[in-house]
Amino acid sequence: MAQQRRRTFLLSAGEIQSLKQRISESETGGELLHNRLSTYVAISSLAWTSIVRAKCGALDASADDVYFMVSADCRRRLRPPADEGYFGNCIAIAIARASAGELLDDGGLAGLARAAAAIQAAIRDELELEDPVGGAERWAERLAAIPMGRLTAAGSSHRFMAYETDFGWGAPSRVELVTVYGNELVAMLGGAADGGVQVSVVLGRALMDAFADNFRRQVVACPNSTVSRSRHH
Repeated sequence: MAQQRRRTFLLSAGEIQSLKQRISESETGGELLHNRLSTYVAISSLAWTSIVRAKCGALDASADDVYFMVSADCRRRLRPPADEGYFGNCIAIAIARASAGELLDDGGLAGLARAAAAIQAAIRDELELEDPVGGAERWAERLAAIPMGRLTAAGSSHRFMAYETDFGWGAPSRVELVTVYGNELVAMLGGAADGGVQVSVVLGRALMDAFADNFRRQVVACPNSTVSRSRHH
């Protein structure tokens, strides 16, 4: 843990909308994205490609595959369906895969679009199973088969509106998920401003600066970008 670093970025609603539009309207996005690009997938794609690009010197673009794991909500897809008394989460893991070369793409929009398409396909394939949680006992095997240093995992969601939580002394001015530590983790929270998203990333110290440069580069083209506002941990 001593060699890890966490950094938090704040994306405005305008930056997110511009990012989604640029990915969707790119040539590769038009070819590969057949469903509406969600905020979650767009930001996940941005984080995933930025991490892969930060690690470009350690990856073989032509031979190495990289992976991105997200949690898919299965509460409405249980068979038999959950009754009205069901409480809590019910998630399945969805693992997107792409070649490192597909995401490196000289830092262009094509890599973002390929990442988004891979994540969309992984979630769709998992949720279309007759029993999405039926193979839960094999999830550990799937993860163990991924080579070390090739997996990025996403946690939390921008739909978790932590800044709207009030325990009696007013809304918080800053929220951080103190449990978000590990290796190559991405966590989202609904931002303090309407429509914004807070993105926290845990990465090796040696990679964080390169990650941040790649992350910003993809957002600075957005009008009135403010992504340079970030927090170090």
